[in-house]
Amino acid sequence: MGVGGARRRRLLAVRADELASLAGDGRLDRRVYHIATMLSLHEWFNEIGSPVPRFLILDQPSQAGFPDETRGGGFGSARATLLNLYETIQASIESLAGAFQVIVLEHADLDEEHFRSAVRARWRRGNGEALVPAHWITHNSDE
Repeated sequence: MGVGGARRRRLLAVRADELASLAGDGRLDRRVYHIATMLSLHEWFNEIGSPVPRFLILDQPSQAGFPDETRGGGFGSARATLLNLYETIQASIESLAGAFQVIVLEHADLDEEHFRSAVRARWRRGNGEALVPAHWITHNSDE
């Protein structure tokens, strides 16, 4: 067996237990598996002192078009699954005690305190804020 083989199996086994709780209503899709795998790998990289950078960027784990809870969108089990996913991401961050950062670009805006307290910026057309500020954009084709 290769170096770290037993440890790798243990990490994936821990994540397998967490995947069961992420399933919620039993409908689990590939995104949850991928995110759980990435979190497990980052925990392992930290444990073995790997030079892999200690951050992960996720783009819309809820998928585009997820209803905005602040506008009264009803989305039942998808909401529970998404909340469980974010709780798992938070647990992974906390387990690494500041040695790991997850940046999430997300459309969903859940009305749960632990979710809202982790949000650092809300880029929306209505509030005039954007990931790329308007003053960075030039319309001069000569530059």
